Amino acid sequence: MATACSFSIDRTNLHKELMQRLGAETVESFNSLSAIAYRVVERATQPQLDIWQHSLCVGEALPTLPLWLRGELCLPVDLERTYDRTCREQRIHLDRA
Repeated sequence: MATACSFSIDRTNLHKELMQRLGAETVESFNSLSAIAYRVVERATQPQLDIWQHSLCVGEALPTLPLWLRGELCLPVDLERTYDRTCREQRIHLDRA
């Protein structure tokens, strides 16, 4: 089983590129800024890709995404809390007026 997260803030759409390389249908993202988590699973002996996609907007809270580990263990990754903690630890001032 493989797990990956994709976060992109530039003009490159990593999700779209991944879907094209896999030959999978793409559903256009809500906007150009999104957070996506992936999990490869086997269903009826066929590999499938589970996708969790969240549209992001500047000024809004970041989502919580799943991080799948071996043995069907899933950890929720609270991106907002992680971002806040990183900014505090790196002494980055956030103006959230």
